[in-house]
Amino acid sequence: MNPRTATLILLLGCLPPSQLMAQQELEVPEMTLKRSVWQNGIGTGFAEGALSIETKLVRGLGTDQGGSRVNHDLWLGQLLLGTILMEPCRPNRWYGGNLELTGQLIGGAQDHPEPAFFVAGNVGLRYHLSAIGRVVPFLTASIGISGTDIGEPDLSGTFQFNEQVGGGLRYFLSERRAIVLEYFFQHISNGSTSLPNHGANSHMFSLGFAWLY
Repeated sequence: MNPRTATLILLLGCLPPSQLMAQQELEVPEMTLKRSVWQNGIGTGFAEGALSIETKLVRGLGTDQGGSRVNHDLWLGQLLLGTILMEPCRPNRWYGGNLELTGQLIGGAQDHPEPAFFVAGNVGLRYHLSAIGRVVPFLTASIGISGTDIGEPDLSGTFQFNEQVGGGLRYFLSERRAIVLEYFFQHISNGSTSLPNHGANSHMFSLGFAWLY
């Protein structure tokens, strides 16, 4: 044992046990302290900078609305990341709430009229309305680029654009955990970069789970 180590052990041995315990107790709150994701408890509006991670299972039912020649049914999975951009606006009004920036990774397949893959990356905005108890309704819209081999008669080429517009609600089981229900209308097309380009349109219904940090 070198002299420095021996000296350190001797000094620690001279400290009263109560002083060592007090030092440990002071360190514990710093390790357990967490910033709230709410202004003042569940349903009071999200804090600026709060982060969301969501996973969702999505069922799409095709429609001929918007010009599609056939119905395109899909099964998709989504991973969403979001950050609250602002403090609640108009907190005492039903339409008051928070604006959130979102990014999505989407992947899955068409199962009707024939099998085809679909992948996409989207960015968008989500507006959270005033809470009703533990329920927080929201409106959402996003746009992105995608790849698919759905093909004719409604699409051509692998590269496509996709847009989503809809709304839903989050039911908070606890301060940082929520079940997410959502409906949105999805449109896929290539922006007339090649023909045909009638578009693949679907009504989308999703069930998911959210974690907030």
